[in-house]
Amino acid sequence: MNVHLSRCPLIEVPAIAVAARQLRVLAESLTNIATTHAPDDVYDGARRQFSEKELVDLSIAIAMINVWNRLAIGARSVHPGDLAKAA
Repeated sequence: MNVHLSRCPLIEVPAIAVAARQLRVLAESLTNIATTHAPDDVYDGARRQFSEKELVDLSIAIAMINVWNRLAIGARSVHPGDLAKAA
């Protein structure tokens, strides 16, 4: 199952919504790095919302999620919820 961040609802608290939107753009950019090339404007937008340490931590979290997704896809893993539906 792929979760597309563009389909995730945002919390509509102004400060949180802006940070969440920048995080979503950053995550999409890093996830699709082969096509986006992680442009400076995405980094700059995220940097306005997050400290350097937060950006490092978020980038590592995004990378780890992508690694786990790729491993699961490569291993043809089936989500437990999908197994229950098939039973």
